[in-house]
Amino acid sequence: MMTAAEKATTTTEMTIMIKSYVLSREEAGAVLGADVSNDDSTAHCVLRHVKVLRGEGERSSLVVGGNFPFTESPDNEVAGQATNISSTSSTSCFRVVVVPVERRRGFLRYTRKRRAAAIIIQRCYKGRRLLNAMQRRVALYQRSHNSHTELLNKILGEHEAALSHHVHLVSKVKAAFIARRQRKQLRLLHASAMQIQRCMRMYLAWLREEEKKAWEKYGAQVRTMYDRCRIVSGKAMVVRVQRAGKNWMLRGIDHEIGGVYQGLVREQQILRLIKRYPYGRDQGYAIKKRARIYVWEHSRVLLLILSCLAVTDAIDGLGELHGFDGKRIMICSEEFGNKAGGPSILSRVGQGRLLEDTKGCIPVDPNAPPKEF
Repeated sequence: MMTAAEKATTTTEMTIMIKSYVLSREEAGAVLGADVSNDDSTAHCVLRHVKVLRGEGERSSLVVGGNFPFTESPDNEVAGQATNISSTSSTSCFRVVVVPVERRRGFLRYTRKRRAAAIIIQRCYKGRRLLNAMQRRVALYQRSHNSHTELLNKILGEHEAALSHHVHLVSKVKAAFIARRQRKQLRLLHASAMQIQRCMRMYLAWLREEEKKAWEKYGAQVRTMYDRCRIVSGKAMVVRVQRAGKNWMLRGIDHEIGGVYQGLVREQQILRLIKRYPYGRDQGYAIKKRARIYVWEHSRVLLLILSCLAVTDAIDGLGELHGFDGKRIMICSEEFGNKAGGPSILSRVGQGRLLEDTKGCIPVDPNAPPKEF
């Protein structure tokens, strides 16, 4: 049978690594209450609290209970410690600790962690409180800003409404004043116009009465409407147009041959001429539609007569040259215009002017060229 010592020798042949433990004199004196001035007393006090732990971390398991085996002890204690060591697992990593110092260090580590956690918690809490306070302040500022903006907009709206109402009242007063002034001016203008119309109507009535008296006493008043050089039927002559009432007298003076051509356009012929050309002979070349010609528009009637002037032979039996010398007269034909020529239908000279009672006697040639007007 083998003794306990032999068994311990047999089981402790494996290599066991024990990690060292370091502590300072101040820490030993503060935690263990040792006399730091005496090294032996300090070492003895430290050795009384030494433990061997399995593993390297903070959660190492206790392997050997009681004091460290370096102190003098019986063989059975050594054998018991050896038996405990042999009964452990094959792990060869151990470390030596001083229990009070390790507990103090653990407490200090725990305290530091708690403080760090408390600092983090306080930082988060204070940051959250500051954020909430900032959000409340921003919300309060936005509400106050919105209320201030609404109040300002309300005040500005009331001011603009009052200003627009004032401007409206001013414009109404101004419009009423201008309307009153304009009505006053219109009444004055109407009164003046009525006075002028009364005077002019009296004057025109007097002129008509005097003209009527002069007509009854002396006949129609002759007025020269045109007296200039003009080419008529290819001849240059001085054309003089005179108007007596509603009849027109034509006279052409040819200085080349020393002849005078006479003509008379009566009221009926003027009416037919206006009926044929109501807007003038050049009405087809106008861009805009012209106003209608009336018999009392003497200037436009004169232009129409001048555009239809022609010199041709007189028609025998009509008395066109009665009271005049010569064989040619000046006419204003509404059918041929300034291209009229020839004495009558019985003559083959020129185009031949047609009488009203002989138009149906002329046969119509279908191959004949169209008439020029």
